[in-house]
Amino acid sequence: MKFAHGFLIVLLIFISGCSEVETFIKKMTEPPPLSISRRDSLRKRGKVVILKNNSDIFLYEVKVKIEGAPKIYSVATLNPQNIIEVGWMELGGWNPPLNFEVKVTCKGWLQPFVHEFRSDGQVFSSTVEHNIYQNYRLGMRISSNISVEYQQNADCIVGAFFYNSDQKPLSDQNADYNSSDGQVAAYTNYSPTAEHDRRNVDIFIPYDELHLSDGLHNLKYRISVFDGVTSTEFVSTGNYDFQIEYYQPPPISINIRDSYYWFAGKGKVVILNNTANFPLYNVTVTINDRSLHFNSIAAGAKEEIGWRELSGYMIPLGSTVRVECPAYKAPIEYTFNRE
Repeated sequence: MKFAHGFLIVLLIFISGCSEVETFIKKMTEPPPLSISRRDSLRKRGKVVILKNNSDIFLYEVKVKIEGAPKIYSVATLNPQNIIEVGWMELGGWNPPLNFEVKVTCKGWLQPFVHEFRSDGQVFSSTVEHNIYQNYRLGMRISSNISVEYQQNADCIVGAFFYNSDQKPLSDQNADYNSSDGQVAAYTNYSPTAEHDRRNVDIFIPYDELHLSDGLHNLKYRISVFDGVTSTEFVSTGNYDFQIEYYQPPPISINIRDSYYWFAGKGKVVILNNTANFPLYNVTVTINDRSLHFNSIAAGAKEEIGWRELSGYMIPLGSTVRVECPAYKAPIEYTFNRE
Protein backbone atom coordinates (compact mmCIF):
# COMPACT_ATOMS: atom_id res chain seq x y z
CA MET A 1 0.00 0.00 0.00
CA LYS A 2 2.84 2.38 0.85
CA PHE A 3 4.52 1.41 -2.43
CA ALA A 4 1.37 2.27 -4.45
CA HIS A 5 1.01 5.60 -2.66
CA GLY A 6 4.63 6.46 -3.37
CA PHE A 7 4.30 5.43 -7.00
CA LEU A 8 1.27 7.70 -7.41
CA ILE A 9 3.24 10.66 -6.00
CA VAL A 10 6.12 9.98 -8.39
CA LEU A 11 3.68 9.66 -11.31
CA LEU A 12 2.06 13.00 -10.46
CA ILE A 13 5.47 14.67 -10.27
CA PHE A 14 6.41 13.13 -13.62
CA ILE A 15 3.16 14.34 -15.25
CA SER A 16 3.66 17.79 -13.77
CA GLY A 17 7.18 17.79 -15.11
CA CYS A 18 5.96 16.81 -18.57
CA SER A 19 3.53 19.72 -18.53
CA GLU A 20 6.30 22.12 -17.59
CA VAL A 21 8.54 20.69 -20.30
CA GLU A 22 5.73 21.08 -22.84
CA THR A 23 5.24 24.71 -21.79
CA PHE A 24 8.98 25.32 -21.96
CA ILE A 25 9.14 23.91 -25.50
CA LYS A 26 6.22 26.12 -26.56
CA LYS A 27 7.96 29.17 -25.13
CA MET A 28 11.06 28.34 -27.14
CA THR A 29 9.33 27.59 -30.45
CA GLU A 30 5.92 29.28 -30.56
CA PRO A 31 4.54 32.81 -30.12
CA PRO A 32 2.49 33.62 -27.01
CA PRO A 33 -1.02 32.03 -27.03
CA LEU A 34 -2.89 35.15 -28.10
CA SER A 35 -5.78 35.89 -30.43
CA ILE A 36 -6.38 39.29 -31.95
CA SER A 37 -9.26 41.34 -33.28
CA ARG A 38 -10.10 45.01 -33.45
CA ARG A 39 -12.97 47.46 -33.40
CA ASP A 40 -13.66 51.11 -34.12
CA SER A 41 -12.92 53.56 -31.34
CA LEU A 42 -16.09 54.75 -29.62
CA ARG A 43 -14.69 58.28 -29.89
CA LYS A 44 -13.97 57.85 -33.60
CA ARG A 45 -10.24 57.95 -32.88
CA GLY A 46 -9.08 55.19 -35.22
CA LYS A 47 -9.01 51.49 -34.38
CA VAL A 48 -8.75 49.64 -31.06
CA VAL A 49 -6.75 46.38 -30.95
CA ILE A 50 -8.17 43.59 -28.76
CA LEU A 51 -5.74 40.91 -27.52
CA LYS A 52 -6.90 37.82 -25.63
CA ASN A 53 -4.84 35.31 -23.65
CA ASN A 54 -6.35 32.06 -24.90
CA SER A 55 -4.39 29.82 -22.53
CA ASP A 56 -4.63 28.75 -18.87
CA ILE A 57 -1.26 30.26 -18.00
CA PHE A 58 -0.27 33.78 -17.02
CA LEU A 59 1.60 36.00 -19.48
CA TYR A 60 4.06 38.46 -17.96
CA GLU A 61 5.58 41.74 -19.15
CA VAL A 62 3.32 41.92 -22.17
CA LYS A 63 4.48 44.62 -24.61
CA VAL A 64 2.32 45.68 -27.53
CA LYS A 65 3.94 47.54 -30.43
CA ILE A 66 1.67 48.91 -33.15
CA GLU A 67 3.31 49.97 -36.39
CA GLY A 68 3.67 53.74 -36.52
CA ALA A 69 2.68 54.32 -32.89
CA PRO A 70 4.92 56.70 -30.89
CA LYS A 71 5.00 54.42 -27.84
CA ILE A 72 4.80 50.77 -26.78
CA TYR A 73 1.93 49.77 -24.52
CA SER A 74 2.85 47.42 -21.67
CA VAL A 75 0.99 45.45 -18.99
CA ALA A 76 2.66 43.54 -16.18
CA THR A 77 0.36 40.52 -16.32
CA LEU A 78 -2.30 39.20 -18.68
CA ASN A 79 -4.37 36.62 -16.84
CA PRO A 80 -5.67 33.44 -18.51
CA GLN A 81 -8.67 34.06 -20.80
CA ASN A 82 -8.47 37.82 -20.15
CA ILE A 83 -8.21 40.59 -22.73
CA ILE A 84 -6.50 43.93 -23.10
CA GLU A 85 -7.52 46.71 -25.47
CA VAL A 86 -5.03 49.08 -27.07
CA GLY A 87 -6.19 52.25 -28.78
CA TRP A 88 -5.56 55.97 -28.85
CA MET A 89 -5.80 56.32 -25.06
CA GLU A 90 -3.13 53.67 -24.45
CA LEU A 91 -0.92 55.07 -27.22
CA GLY A 92 -0.68 58.64 -25.98
CA GLY A 93 -3.38 60.09 -28.21
CA TRP A 94 -2.13 58.49 -31.45
CA ASN A 95 -4.99 57.16 -33.61
CA PRO A 96 -4.35 53.65 -35.02
CA PRO A 97 -5.06 53.81 -38.78
CA LEU A 98 -6.75 51.26 -41.02
CA ASN A 99 -3.63 49.27 -41.94
CA PHE A 100 -0.85 48.36 -39.51
CA GLU A 101 1.18 45.53 -38.00
CA VAL A 102 0.86 44.47 -34.35
CA LYS A 103 3.81 42.85 -32.58
CA VAL A 104 3.48 41.46 -29.03
CA THR A 105 6.29 40.15 -26.84
CA CYS A 106 6.00 38.39 -23.46
CA LYS A 107 8.60 37.53 -20.83
CA GLY A 108 9.96 34.02 -21.33
CA TRP A 109 8.64 33.64 -24.90
CA LEU A 110 11.34 33.77 -27.55
CA GLN A 111 8.98 34.22 -30.49
CA PRO A 112 6.79 37.36 -30.74
CA PHE A 113 3.14 37.28 -31.68
CA VAL A 114 2.76 39.16 -34.99
CA HIS A 115 -0.39 40.02 -36.92
CA GLU A 116 -0.95 42.33 -39.88
CA PHE A 117 -4.13 44.26 -40.54
CA ARG A 118 -3.70 44.89 -44.29
CA SER A 119 -6.42 45.69 -46.77
CA ASP A 120 -6.89 42.72 -49.04
CA GLY A 121 -9.64 41.07 -50.99
CA GLN A 122 -10.77 38.84 -53.81
CA VAL A 123 -13.33 38.91 -56.61
CA PHE A 124 -15.01 35.51 -56.73
CA SER A 125 -17.20 36.12 -59.78
CA SER A 126 -18.35 38.88 -62.12
CA THR A 127 -21.23 38.82 -64.60
CA VAL A 128 -22.84 41.26 -67.06
CA GLU A 129 -26.56 41.98 -67.43
CA HIS A 130 -27.49 43.86 -70.59
CA ASN A 131 -30.25 46.31 -71.51
CA ILE A 132 -30.62 47.90 -68.08
CA TYR A 133 -32.01 51.40 -67.63
CA GLN A 134 -30.65 53.61 -64.89
CA ASN A 135 -31.38 57.33 -64.60
CA TYR A 136 -33.16 57.14 -67.96
CA ARG A 137 -30.08 55.75 -69.73
CA LEU A 138 -29.70 52.35 -71.38
CA GLY A 139 -26.62 50.34 -70.46
CA MET A 140 -25.21 47.28 -68.76
CA ARG A 141 -24.85 46.27 -65.13
CA ILE A 142 -21.76 44.43 -63.88
CA SER A 143 -22.39 42.41 -60.73
CA SER A 144 -19.29 41.21 -58.86
CA ASN A 145 -19.07 39.03 -55.76
CA ILE A 146 -16.30 40.66 -53.72
CA SER A 147 -14.58 39.79 -50.46
CA VAL A 148 -12.72 42.60 -48.66
CA GLU A 149 -10.48 42.24 -45.60
CA TYR A 150 -9.77 44.88 -42.95
CA GLN A 151 -11.79 47.76 -44.41
CA GLN A 152 -14.65 47.77 -41.91
CA ASN A 153 -16.59 51.06 -41.98
CA ALA A 154 -14.05 52.50 -44.42
CA ASP A 155 -14.85 54.01 -47.82
CA CYS A 156 -14.08 51.67 -50.70
CA ILE A 157 -14.31 52.30 -54.43
CA VAL A 158 -15.01 49.48 -56.89
CA GLY A 159 -14.11 50.22 -60.49
CA ALA A 160 -14.64 48.51 -63.85
CA PHE A 161 -12.08 49.30 -66.58
CA PHE A 162 -12.85 48.53 -70.22
CA TYR A 163 -10.69 47.18 -73.08
CA ASN A 164 -11.12 46.11 -76.68
CA SER A 165 -10.50 42.55 -77.87
CA ASP A 166 -6.75 43.30 -78.19
CA GLN A 167 -6.67 44.35 -74.51
CA LYS A 168 -6.11 47.98 -75.42
CA PRO A 169 -7.95 50.40 -73.13
CA LEU A 170 -11.11 52.00 -74.52
CA SER A 171 -10.53 55.75 -74.70
CA ASP A 172 -12.95 58.14 -73.07
CA GLN A 173 -14.24 60.95 -75.32
CA ASN A 174 -16.30 63.18 -73.05
CA ALA A 175 -14.56 63.31 -69.64
CA ASP A 176 -17.31 61.20 -68.11
CA TYR A 177 -17.15 57.56 -66.98
CA ASN A 178 -13.37 57.60 -67.15
CA SER A 179 -10.20 56.92 -65.18
CA SER A 180 -7.56 59.53 -64.36
CA ASP A 181 -5.55 58.46 -67.42
CA GLY A 182 -8.50 58.71 -69.84
CA GLN A 183 -9.63 55.09 -70.01
CA VAL A 184 -13.34 54.26 -70.11
CA ALA A 185 -14.26 53.23 -66.56
CA ALA A 186 -17.22 53.15 -64.18
CA TYR A 187 -17.21 53.24 -60.39
CA THR A 188 -19.36 52.71 -57.34
CA ASN A 189 -18.75 53.38 -53.64
CA TYR A 190 -19.50 51.13 -50.71
CA SER A 191 -18.46 50.65 -47.09
CA PRO A 192 -17.74 47.13 -45.75
CA THR A 193 -19.63 46.46 -42.52
CA ALA A 194 -17.26 43.80 -41.15
CA GLU A 195 -13.53 43.10 -40.99
CA HIS A 196 -14.16 40.17 -43.33
CA ASP A 197 -16.88 41.45 -45.66
CA ARG A 198 -18.31 39.62 -48.68
CA ARG A 199 -21.12 40.90 -50.86
CA ASN A 200 -22.34 41.54 -54.40
CA VAL A 201 -21.42 44.97 -55.76
CA ASP A 202 -23.09 46.40 -58.89
CA ILE A 203 -21.60 48.86 -61.38
CA PHE A 204 -23.63 50.45 -64.16
CA ILE A 205 -22.32 52.03 -67.36
CA PRO A 206 -24.49 53.47 -70.17
CA TYR A 207 -23.76 51.91 -73.55
CA ASP A 208 -23.01 55.26 -75.16
CA GLU A 209 -20.21 55.86 -72.63
CA LEU A 210 -18.28 52.96 -74.19
CA HIS A 211 -17.96 55.13 -77.34
CA LEU A 212 -18.45 52.28 -79.79
CA SER A 213 -19.14 52.32 -83.51
CA ASP A 214 -22.21 50.50 -84.80
CA GLY A 215 -21.88 46.73 -84.98
CA LEU A 216 -20.78 43.67 -82.99
CA HIS A 217 -17.96 44.13 -80.47
CA ASN A 218 -15.94 41.68 -78.39
CA LEU A 219 -14.79 43.56 -75.31
CA LYS A 220 -13.16 43.00 -71.93
CA TYR A 221 -13.27 44.54 -68.47
CA ARG A 222 -11.45 44.09 -65.20
CA ILE A 223 -12.50 44.87 -61.63
CA SER A 224 -10.41 46.79 -59.08
CA VAL A 225 -11.06 47.76 -55.47
CA PHE A 226 -9.48 50.89 -53.98
CA ASP A 227 -9.13 52.44 -50.56
CA GLY A 228 -11.43 55.44 -50.81
CA VAL A 229 -9.14 57.69 -48.75
CA THR A 230 -5.69 56.90 -50.15
CA SER A 231 -6.86 55.67 -53.62
CA THR A 232 -4.59 52.65 -53.10
CA GLU A 233 -5.62 49.67 -55.23
CA PHE A 234 -5.65 46.47 -53.18
CA VAL A 235 -7.70 44.15 -55.42
CA SER A 236 -7.33 43.71 -59.19
CA THR A 237 -8.70 40.94 -61.38
CA GLY A 238 -7.82 39.58 -64.76
CA ASN A 239 -10.00 40.44 -67.74
CA TYR A 240 -13.59 39.25 -68.16
CA ASP A 241 -14.91 38.88 -71.73
CA PHE A 242 -18.28 40.12 -72.94
CA GLN A 243 -19.94 40.76 -76.29
CA ILE A 244 -22.22 43.58 -77.32
CA GLU A 245 -24.05 44.43 -80.53
CA TYR A 246 -24.37 48.16 -80.35
CA TYR A 247 -26.13 50.70 -82.54
CA GLN A 248 -26.10 54.31 -81.56
CA PRO A 249 -29.56 55.59 -80.56
CA PRO A 250 -30.70 59.16 -81.21
CA PRO A 251 -28.89 61.67 -78.97
CA ILE A 252 -31.97 62.34 -76.86
CA SER A 253 -32.28 62.21 -73.09
CA ILE A 254 -35.60 61.37 -71.45
CA ASN A 255 -36.95 62.65 -68.17
CA ILE A 256 -40.35 62.74 -66.52
CA ARG A 257 -42.19 65.12 -64.20
CA ASP A 258 -45.64 65.58 -62.77
CA SER A 259 -48.11 67.58 -64.79
CA TYR A 260 -48.66 71.05 -63.40
CA TYR A 261 -52.29 69.95 -63.26
CA TRP A 262 -51.49 66.91 -61.10
CA PHE A 263 -54.23 67.93 -58.67
CA ALA A 264 -56.71 67.37 -61.47
CA GLY A 265 -55.28 63.92 -62.21
CA LYS A 266 -53.53 64.95 -65.43
CA GLY A 267 -50.75 62.38 -65.11
CA LYS A 268 -47.10 62.73 -66.07
CA VAL A 269 -45.17 64.82 -68.58
CA VAL A 270 -42.35 63.27 -70.66
CA ILE A 271 -39.41 65.60 -71.38
CA LEU A 272 -37.17 65.02 -74.43
CA ASN A 273 -33.83 66.83 -74.76
CA ASN A 274 -31.82 66.85 -77.96
CA THR A 275 -28.30 66.64 -76.51
CA ALA A 276 -26.61 67.01 -79.90
CA ASN A 277 -25.30 70.20 -81.48
CA PHE A 278 -27.33 69.51 -84.62
CA PRO A 279 -31.06 69.12 -85.30
CA LEU A 280 -32.84 65.75 -85.43
CA TYR A 281 -35.43 65.12 -88.15
CA ASN A 282 -38.55 62.96 -88.34
CA VAL A 283 -38.59 61.98 -84.68
CA THR A 284 -41.42 59.67 -83.61
CA VAL A 285 -42.30 59.33 -79.94
CA THR A 286 -44.56 56.49 -78.80
CA ILE A 287 -45.90 56.49 -75.24
CA ASN A 288 -47.71 53.22 -74.59
CA ASP A 289 -50.08 53.08 -77.59
CA ARG A 290 -50.10 56.83 -78.36
CA SER A 291 -47.70 58.35 -80.93
CA LEU A 292 -46.54 61.86 -81.67
CA HIS A 293 -44.39 62.97 -84.61
CA PHE A 294 -41.90 65.85 -84.71
CA ASN A 295 -40.63 67.06 -88.08
CA SER A 296 -37.51 68.25 -86.30
CA ILE A 297 -36.09 68.92 -82.85
CA ALA A 298 -33.52 71.70 -82.86
CA ALA A 299 -30.02 71.31 -81.44
CA GLY A 300 -30.18 71.55 -77.65
CA ALA A 301 -33.95 71.93 -77.72
CA LYS A 302 -36.43 70.49 -75.25
CA GLU A 303 -39.87 69.08 -76.07
CA GLU A 304 -42.50 68.24 -73.44
CA ILE A 305 -45.28 65.72 -74.01
CA GLY A 306 -48.27 65.52 -71.69
CA TRP A 307 -52.05 65.28 -71.73
CA ARG A 308 -52.42 68.33 -73.95
CA GLU A 309 -50.05 67.06 -76.67
CA LEU A 310 -51.73 63.62 -76.54
CA SER A 311 -55.27 64.95 -76.94
CA GLY A 312 -56.23 64.43 -73.31
CA TYR A 313 -54.44 61.12 -72.76
CA MET A 314 -52.99 61.18 -69.24
CA ILE A 315 -49.60 59.44 -69.00
CA PRO A 316 -49.52 57.09 -65.99
CA LEU A 317 -46.57 55.73 -64.07
CA GLY A 318 -45.32 52.50 -65.58
CA SER A 319 -45.54 53.97 -69.10
CA THR A 320 -43.13 52.92 -71.83
CA VAL A 321 -41.56 55.66 -73.96
CA ARG A 322 -40.01 54.83 -77.33
CA VAL A 323 -38.15 57.37 -79.47
CA GLU A 324 -37.24 56.61 -83.09
CA CYS A 325 -35.30 58.57 -85.67
CA PRO A 326 -34.58 57.27 -89.22
CA ALA A 327 -30.93 58.38 -89.05
CA TYR A 328 -30.28 55.93 -86.21
CA LYS A 329 -30.71 52.15 -86.29
CA ALA A 330 -31.49 51.80 -82.60
CA PRO A 331 -34.47 53.39 -80.85
CA ILE A 332 -34.52 54.70 -77.29
CA GLU A 333 -36.94 52.81 -75.10
CA TYR A 334 -37.60 53.33 -71.44
CA THR A 335 -40.27 52.22 -68.97
CA PHE A 336 -40.91 54.46 -65.98
CA ASN A 337 -41.17 52.22 -62.94
CA ARG A 338 -44.22 52.40 -60.75
CA GLU A 339 -43.86 54.07 -57.35
